[in-house]
Amino acid sequence: MASSSYDMDRPIVLWDVRTRRPAGVLRDPTNWVNALAFSRDGTRLISATGEFDGTIDVWDIASGKVIASSIPGDQFGGLMGCSADGRTLAAARVSGGVKVFDVKSD
Repeated sequence: MASSSYDMDRPIVLWDVRTRRPAGVLRDPTNWVNALAFSRDGTRLISATGEFDGTIDVWDIASGKVIASSIPGDQFGGLMGCSADGRTLAAARVSGGVKVFDVKSD
C-alpha cells in the first residue's frame, strides 16, 4: 500500500499491510502527489502531481528511483490506472475526460 500527504517534504510512504508500519519512503522530485497507482505486478508505482504541474512519475519500487517521467501538460485528478502489462496508463483529467498514454522507462 502507498500513501502521500501535503507535507512540505512531500514523501510517498510505502506500507507493509501485515505489520501496519512504513516499509519505505519515496521522495517526489516535483510537487505534492495527488494520485497513486500500482502496476498489476506491484513492481512499479505511478504518481501524479496533476493539480499542480501535470507531472506523472513511474517509480521502480525495488530501487526507489523514478524510471520514467512525463509532463503531459494536463492537470490530473485522483484517478489513475495501469494496464495489465504495465505499458499503458490512463489518468482522469481535472477538466474532464481521460488521457491514455504509453509508459516508457528511461
